[in-house]
Amino acid sequence: MDPDSKSASVSMEAAVSDRRHLVLIVVSFLILTVYHYGDWAGIPTGRLGLQRHAVDRIFYLLPVVYANYVFGRRGGLIATAAAFAIMMPRALFFSEYRSDALVETVVITAVGVAGSLWLNLGRKQRRELGLAMKRVEQMQEELSSQIKVSTEQQKRLATFTAFSAMLSQSLEFGQVLSTGISMVMGMMRAEVVIIFALDEEKKELRVVRAEGLTSSVVGAIDGIKVGEGLSGRVAETGQPIVTANLSDDPRLLHLAVRDEKLRATVIVPLVARGKIVGTLAVSTRRERNFDPSEVELLTAVGNQIGIAMENSRLYQEQARIVEQLRLSEERYRQLFENAHDAIWVQDLSGRNIAANDAAAQLIGYQHGAEIVGKDVREFIPPESLALAREIRDRLARGETVEQPYEQRLIRKDGSEVILKLTTNLLTSGGKPTAFQHIARDITTERRLQENMRYYVQQITEAQEEESKRIARELHDSTLQNLIASVHKLENFCQSNPAAAEMDSGFLKDLRERLRDIVQEIRAFSRDLRPSILDDLGLIPSVEWLVEELRRNSRVQVDFEVVGMERRFSPPTEVALFRIVQEALRNIVKHALATVVEVKVEFRARETVVTVADNGVGFQAPRSLSELPRTGKLGLLGMQERARLIGAVLEIRSAPGQGTTLTVTVPAEGV
Repeated sequence: MDPDSKSASVSMEAAVSDRRHLVLIVVSFLILTVYHYGDWAGIPTGRLGLQRHAVDRIFYLLPVVYANYVFGRRGGLIATAAAFAIMMPRALFFSEYRSDALVETVVITAVGVAGSLWLNLGRKQRRELGLAMKRVEQMQEELSSQIKVSTEQQKRLATFTAFSAMLSQSLEFGQVLSTGISMVMGMMRAEVVIIFALDEEKKELRVVRAEGLTSSVVGAIDGIKVGEGLSGRVAETGQPIVTANLSDDPRLLHLAVRDEKLRATVIVPLVARGKIVGTLAVSTRRERNFDPSEVELLTAVGNQIGIAMENSRLYQEQARIVEQLRLSEERYRQLFENAHDAIWVQDLSGRNIAANDAAAQLIGYQHGAEIVGKDVREFIPPESLALAREIRDRLARGETVEQPYEQRLIRKDGSEVILKLTTNLLTSGGKPTAFQHIARDITTERRLQENMRYYVQQITEAQEEESKRIARELHDSTLQNLIASVHKLENFCQSNPAAAEMDSGFLKDLRERLRDIVQEIRAFSRDLRPSILDDLGLIPSVEWLVEELRRNSRVQVDFEVVGMERRFSPPTEVALFRIVQEALRNIVKHALATVVEVKVEFRARETVVTVADNGVGFQAPRSLSELPRTGKLGLLGMQERARLIGAVLEIRSAPGQGTTLTVTVPAEGV
């Protein structure tokens, strides 16, 4: 019978029972009424000799009490009202003792009402007491259940805490796995435990430890792909899988596992730092149901094993890194001590904290330990301290420093040594701790360069003097003789008209050739050493070069002077003039340019001379020292002239983008 039918049947039985009680109450009222009014109606009632009807009225309480008991307070009050309505006519109209009858009727009615209320109150109290007892019983059951759950949780927490404590005792991978399997088998009462580790590169699960299986089965399940089989799905989804009979599960991949007759099985993921690192499979060979609390506990244990495995891996990785650092430090120490270059380390205050033998020998000592603890200011001359402080401050601020740079030191015997120095800032935890210096002695090389520069300067000055002498000789002697010869030829033609007419073609041709030679020698003389350079200085000389280029080519040349014009020393003016002259010649010969800009800018601390064109350009070398290998000897000559006057020559060019040549002369070169 379904619940609805059963409920309808109960309701029907209750309705029938209520009708029976109602009929009984009505019959009782009829009997009592006949008895109460029988003598008035002439019906013998056998009143047992009683003349008053007080007992009759008391009998009316019986159906009232019964109605109250059966139908509750409402039924009792209705029955009381009915008894009152029945008794009242006799008390008012038929009773010989009317006042007593009225009092008795009211008292009986009051007793009926009070009885109904009292019985209903008692029933309500009993009902509330019953409800209270049920609530107490329910609370006892809930408390008992909570105590049971709390006991289970406490037991689970104690097991989990003990398990975690055992796993944290060692970072050795093998011991971690052995401890984990032993604890899981004892805690879950299992015969088989398998721990898989996830190979992220190959996306497969590798067996790292198995207990309760033969080696052939372990070999068969080793290398399960992520997403395949039960363990593969757990590794893919991160959700546990519970099966009651593993051997009959259709998701099982390997037939070899079926032969093991494994039944109840739980597989949970091993999670560490938010990612899956493997799986844990627990199986029994007997029937068993793993409840959700056990699966939850095994999942928590699996996470602990995953964390322990990851910590073990990180520990081994850290041990490997520490060993590599030790070997690296050992190799660095050997390189540091045996390096031919001088290497030393100073703290932020300037005190040496490490130095190799080469560094000590550089300043006149034998071993690096002899200069450890010494202040580097003992070896730096006063004029070089400013550079050392500037390099140190810029590195400390994180700025870029052009390196290597030159620095001078004072040796133990008082002699000076010139170094090519590289300085690096050493940090720890993002904070500067020391400076490391690597130096090479270039004293001999620098002396040779200075001597070579001196010789080049002397040769250049000699060449300029020779050019000046030749230009003067050409102008004062050869050119004057040619001009005199031209004048004599013209005078001869004027004084001998007959001869002039006979050889007029020859004489005119000779005269024109002599005039061309005069112009060529005059131009050659100016090229060798224009007198305007010695008389008026650089700016007029450059203007003359610009005018010559405009006159002798179709190139548009713009010349601009910025700032307050000033004179240079004769060597500087000659060098700058030659650089501009060579630049303009290269433009005419090679650039195929249509526009040239020449600019001289006088600044407060330097003078900048720029020659730019829009020609074909070329692939500029990374360094001007590569110019000889490219065959651009003209540029190399300009670089040497700039170096002789302490200037800096820069060339910027690219194929199809023109060429810009810049010469910067510092204030001390003015």
